Amino acid sequence: MNRIPATSELDSLALYQFTGFRIEGARKTKQQIIHREFRIKPGDSVRLQDLPVILEACEQLLYNTNLFNTIKIKPVLENNRQVQVYIEVTERWYIYPTPQFKLIDRNLNEWLKVYDGDLNRIIYGVKGTHYNLTGRADQLNLIFLSGYNRNYTLTYSIPYVNKAMTKGLSMYFTYSQNREFPLQTSFDNKLTPFRSTTFAREQFSGGLFYRHRKNFYRSHTTGIQYNSIQITDSVLSAAKGADYLGDGQTNTRFIDLSYQYQYNSTNNINYPTKGIFFRAGLQKRGLEWRGGMNGLFLFMNHRQQFPHTKKTFSSLLLTGKTVLPFRQSYINRRALGYGDYYLRGLEYYVIDAVASGMAQYTLHRQLVDWKIKNPLRMKSIPYIPIRIFGKLYGDIGYAHATDDHMTKLNNRFLYSGGTGIDILTLYDFKLSIEYSFNQFGENGLFLHTRGFF
Repeated sequence: MNRIPATSELDSLALYQFTGFRIEGARKTKQQIIHREFRIKPGDSVRLQDLPVILEACEQLLYNTNLFNTIKIKPVLENNRQVQVYIEVTERWYIYPTPQFKLIDRNLNEWLKVYDGDLNRIIYGVKGTHYNLTGRADQLNLIFLSGYNRNYTLTYSIPYVNKAMTKGLSMYFTYSQNREFPLQTSFDNKLTPFRSTTFAREQFSGGLFYRHRKNFYRSHTTGIQYNSIQITDSVLSAAKGADYLGDGQTNTRFIDLSYQYQYNSTNNINYPTKGIFFRAGLQKRGLEWRGGMNGLFLFMNHRQQFPHTKKTFSSLLLTGKTVLPFRQSYINRRALGYGDYYLRGLEYYVIDAVASGMAQYTLHRQLVDWKIKNPLRMKSIPYIPIRIFGKLYGDIGYAHATDDHMTKLNNRFLYSGGTGIDILTLYDFKLSIEYSFNQFGENGLFLHTRGFF
């Protein structure tokens, strides 16, 4: 295998013909999945001085498929005017039958502080996931959960169904039963649950989505979903129970139509240190414009990283959403405090709103970058990577509510801040340990986890 000579030995502005790929390590993954992420194709001409930048971008695109632990790409000179690309990958484990122990609470902090880690508030079961079922980056996910609540879910997605590898499909079906679920939000922004000895809420949802990814960084997704929700009369008779589905309903069926645009040029979709991620879209709930379960949801999410030095970078997140008209049932007013949409330091609060926005700024500094020899001596994972980032951060937010649904934190400027560390290891598992404070003089230690599993 010949090396690429230094550019001083060659004419870096001369055009070289790219002749193809040589791939090693892709035992399960089809080679066309790897070819899809390359910005150059066999027969293309490329200047030697441009090749390192092109290959770095291709490596980032390959890593964002979440199919590989490591990726090594290097050009190989075949003769005076031809070049080949050598790709060596180590594939991730793709099959994960894992036991599940889930909390019914919003997050770990709420479960520990509010409910003292009550084990009766756990849902248990099994989750079976295959992240590369046929080698075409298609994912199959099966969930069977029982215990305090129940959930049965099937999802399947295949990113490319056409020869040009630009169109993909995904689908899901889920059925759930709940003994406990949030029925309203109190004035001091705490969830007020409805509890029952029997299952008081039942929901079925199913959806089909079509994704068009014509180029490397942009994609368009359209979808249709069917939803059915039913609650018992005991829920309706509880305080503010009539507001849960709206108009005093005990059951509702509705269609969701959605469109989403996404742009992703980050170097690592799970923990980016440079690049831009942008997502925006709309969702029409219900086929009418008035009464019942109807609404037009609009959302936007923009995250950008700004490298400062080799080990230091900043990230800025801007996100917001709204629903029209403003008169909505309880389940359509969820805003700050749900999922990843929260201010750090305000994790114990939920803020329902019909329009909301948030900005987060974080300064990151890499503190540790280790590779520890795997004690299990696995050929596929010889080393366990550990990276630790220190960070300082500040958040601001605002959540607008109509007069009949006002709480303590609605319609006011909110801010918080703090410091912490992010610990990253195999499969992009991340543990965040944060010490945060907010404008009300409250402070505390917060834990957050996220991972590929």
